[in-house]
Amino acid sequence: MLSELLDHVPQLWEHLPSSSLSVLLGTSSALRQKVHDYVSKVSGTMPAQDISVLVHGLPDTYPQLTSLQLTIHSAAAILKVAHARLPLLENLDLTNSNLTGAGIRILSQGRWPKLKTLNLAVNKIANDGVSHLRTTEWPSLSSINLSDNRFGGSAIRLLLCCKWPALQTLCLSNNSLDYDWGELPVSTEWPQLRELVVNRCELSHQAARALSKPMWSHLETLDLCDNDLCDSAVRELVQAPWPLLKSLSLSDNHLQTEGVSFLITASWPMMEQMYLMNIDLAEAALGQLCKAKWPSLKRLEIGQTKMKFGLETISHLINAQWPLLEHLSLRSSVLTATDVVTQLSKGEWPLLKTLQVSARLEVRAASQLVLGNWPLLQVLMGTFIDVDEQVVHTLTTGKWPRLKELHVDLRPCPMWELPNVVSWQAVEHLCESMCRQKWPGLEVLNIPSAQDMRVRMERDDLELGYNIMM
Repeated sequence: MLSELLDHVPQLWEHLPSSSLSVLLGTSSALRQKVHDYVSKVSGTMPAQDISVLVHGLPDTYPQLTSLQLTIHSAAAILKVAHARLPLLENLDLTNSNLTGAGIRILSQGRWPKLKTLNLAVNKIANDGVSHLRTTEWPSLSSINLSDNRFGGSAIRLLLCCKWPALQTLCLSNNSLDYDWGELPVSTEWPQLRELVVNRCELSHQAARALSKPMWSHLETLDLCDNDLCDSAVRELVQAPWPLLKSLSLSDNHLQTEGVSFLITASWPMMEQMYLMNIDLAEAALGQLCKAKWPSLKRLEIGQTKMKFGLETISHLINAQWPLLEHLSLRSSVLTATDVVTQLSKGEWPLLKTLQVSARLEVRAASQLVLGNWPLLQVLMGTFIDVDEQVVHTLTTGKWPRLKELHVDLRPCPMWELPNVVSWQAVEHLCESMCRQKWPGLEVLNIPSAQDMRVRMERDDLELGYNIMM
């Protein structure tokens, strides 16, 4: 029996629960050595979900291990990880391991000179744990995720004292960081920081003022969505010296028309992605946004459930000087009229790859949409209302040879307006169109169907999704 086990160590390692392996390791020195020899040769991720395999009898040195993903449940296990000799360890993932400040105090003793990525999300580190991170010696650390850790407001001040000279990405999502940001130091120990994610952190205009200081001048990506930012916060942000800023998310904040008027004054020549979802903007404000001088803009997501894009707004949009636009999302309640859809189809975006719209499409409007000259279009997502078979038939005439995904949804729509449901015949028509290689690269088709039926397709590589509506 033992000899058979020795011949199948890799299979045991990958498929047996760690507790079972621990029992085996405790009873056989030969098997323990065999497992150790196997792990020592691995250059990749250790396929275990619990640290008990390390705790029960394995030696402390794994010279080839570069990635470790574990779930920790005991102080002894934390101590084992902290003291393990892992000279090539680059990635350590301890997500949802019930780590507290005491656990971080032990973990901070780890000496991993090559460590680049550390994921500590969904734990209970709190401010006490953050204070212990200041003592770490991880000179190669470039990314740390501290989301969902019950931080208080002063955590950001403690973090700024951590000496991580190679840090490029810091994620602090879903922590309470509403703190007097005016007390922050004037510089950080992160000269290479490029990405800061602080969404759902209860930030106000004081945080915006602090972020506009020169200490953050190297930022390329800033995620501020779902906070308590208002127009005055935007006024602070546009004064920031961010010559390298490429992506900014302000979705789910309290911005209004005045905030947009501040945005278009910002000097962000490298801006590529702008997210303004679920904010209360008047149609006039959208027209102002289209005047923004972002020549490198590639992605724009804008809209909310009460918003209606009229003809004037769409006219401004198609005249905006964004020649590199690749992704356009206009998620509103409706595009208010057929002539608005007609105007949208005139947009000259030769690099457009993804178009997401909400529109009250009738046959005439659909026939205009498919005239869009977007030869590189790969994804078309529409939350359509009043869709019938003829509309679906019209969509199949779109000249988009590179189309990979087509998503046709009937929601959201007003509760008092019951949408039509595309019939099974319409679904078959789409499938026949694809079988004729109309869209030879199509990989995903999401379309509402009146019946839960299997599609008889000649192509096995097509992923089909249905929103079943009876």
